[in-house]
Amino acid sequence: MKERICKAFCDTVSIRKVPAGLAVSTSVASINGDPIGFYIVGPLADGRYRLEDSGLLIPYLQAVGSDLDNQTRRETFEALLNEHHAAFDLESLEIVSEPMIESEIPGAALRFVSLLLRVSDLVFMAQDKAASTFKGDASSRIRERVDGMALIREGEPLSGSLSDWEPDLVLEAEGRDVVAVFLVQTEHRILEAMLLHSDALQALEPARVVALLEKESSISQKTRIKALNRLDAMAVFESDEQSAINRIATEAIGRTLLVH
Repeated sequence: MKERICKAFCDTVSIRKVPAGLAVSTSVASINGDPIGFYIVGPLADGRYRLEDSGLLIPYLQAVGSDLDNQTRRETFEALLNEHHAAFDLESLEIVSEPMIESEIPGAALRFVSLLLRVSDLVFMAQDKAASTFKGDASSRIRERVDGMALIREGEPLSGSLSDWEPDLVLEAEGRDVVAVFLVQTEHRILEAMLLHSDALQALEPARVVALLEKESSISQKTRIKALNRLDAMAVFESDEQSAINRIATEAIGRTLLVH
């Protein structure tokens, strides 16, 4: 199992045995700066396994003023749990996955890390979310730039076989590979972009995955280096919007059409 878990992640992981099963630590940072980690508990009485976090994430959010007493934050948290087939244990304060068979663990582990990162982002709901119009602005600018030259899909997976990670936009131009665009404000979105890129390569699907960062500080330098090495393109929107949009458009429609 250890080899399959390591292969599933695009980042280095460390795995060690613990009394309950396996403890997994990734190189992806959580909101508190610590590496994202989780436990693979099992086999259970029925031979299946479950994934659990450390039980420290929700208390940390509460400690920094992002508790679940806020209705919007609580509803968002519950929606994330439902989306990832997980639950929250009120006694242990752990986020827990549904039981699964051993062969399902590698894929489920990727999704569980994505869930923990998205839950970490709840801390930003304590801030004024109206302050950033990045996603709406960037989406509109991309639409304007490729209008008439590419079909644009929004809120859909890249394809039926790559439905685990949903990009913000999918751009399809005649004679070009389909392009998945991730509009990135947080670490979890760039992670999902890298996971989609990895899945597309494994599935041999002719697709390109690109990321448009809101600003340089949207992700850590360590994550930025990994994304530069693993994605087909990455650009930064802040301070040089036109060039960033052109970079994304080039991936979708090509340089020849772009200059006309």
